[in-house]
Amino acid sequence: MEKALRYPGEPVYFNGRSYCIPSLSARDFLAHRAEFSALAKQSEGSIESFGRFIPVIGLAIRRNYPDVTDEQLGEWLDLYTIGLAMRATLKVHAVDVVNLMRFGRTLIWRN
Repeated sequence: MEKALRYPGEPVYFNGRSYCIPSLSARDFLAHRAEFSALAKQSEGSIESFGRFIPVIGLAIRRNYPDVTDEQLGEWLDLYTIGLAMRATLKVHAVDVVNLMRFGRTLIWRN
């Protein structure tokens, strides 16, 4: 039997199961706001932006799954599922993501 999740979030299926990706803690969000800002400013995405975002996804996932490492995420996530995980991480941080599955993205911050 699985443990109850500590934090609500968005479900993303990868590595043969569904993971609930919650919001970052306030401390972690503030510490990584540069990654969110850089992603929001990109008119065209890059593979490098995916790699830079893995540690942020890792921080969020570890709130519910403390044993998951960034190295594991690097193995488990592919170009499709990393987009889903990024979208989930952004969605729980009050960001609407349009066209994130493609490398170009438009972000609209809600006030």
